[in-house]
Amino acid sequence: MKIFVINLARSPERRASIEQQLSLLQLDYEIVEAVDGSQLNYDEIVKHTKTLNYAVTSGEIGCALSHIKIYRKIVSNNIPFALILEDDAQLDYQIIQVMHHLKQNKTHTLRLPC
Repeated sequence: MKIFVINLARSPERRASIEQQLSLLQLDYEIVEAVDGSQLNYDEIVKHTKTLNYAVTSGEIGCALSHIKIYRKIVSNNIPFALILEDDAQLDYQIIQVMHHLKQNKTHTLRLPC
């Protein structure tokens, strides 16, 4: 199963933490640079939020765009299963069981508790 990790370029300590965890679990992964919401200009914010009827922060917009970036990559590369992690995830060996469950049951989405 392909693993994508979203990481803000300005957060190298978070990248190092998730890379260490994934390496200990002997899992292959791809780091995807996050969209930094704080760097979006007004026009970009309006473009991505005009259909919403509530206020969102620039960080929330950046996070959503980062996930969309990976969704597009999954579709364009015809990846059948993928796990998307944010760089502040805390992993243990149960993640391997979760990945196996997802693949065996062909579950489209599984939200893990914080």
